[in-house]
Amino acid sequence: MEHQGHAHRLVDDVRGPLRLTGPGLTAPLTGRAEARAYLERFFSRVHRLDLAPGETVHRGGVTYREWVGTARVSPDGSEPVPMTYGIVERFSRNATGGTDWNLAFETLDLVATQDRIRALRGRIFG
Repeated sequence: MEHQGHAHRLVDDVRGPLRLTGPGLTAPLTGRAEARAYLERFFSRVHRLDLAPGETVHRGGVTYREWVGTARVSPDGSEPVPMTYGIVERFSRNATGGTDWNLAFETLDLVATQDRIRALRGRIFG
């Protein structure tokens, strides 16, 4: 499935309000069209994407759904290399009875070069 299909899959099944945070955003996105457009741009750097459901955990009124992916990416425009990443969806009931939806990425390898990752880790871990 192409990246646009995954954006559609991640956004369109959400009922009620959504809130998307991700790499490169300065504020959360709350509109479906904006969220889908962001995800399409994000996945546009992915040359081959495999996305599969992982674990689903229910705690009280909150559900966490994990997606595990592998992709061939070119973060700096060079030859694509294989990377793994994770996406976690969080669903909870809000005060109006609707569902709040949050999507979190574990994607450093998808959005930064290996040199940039080493520099960031050096700043974090010394």
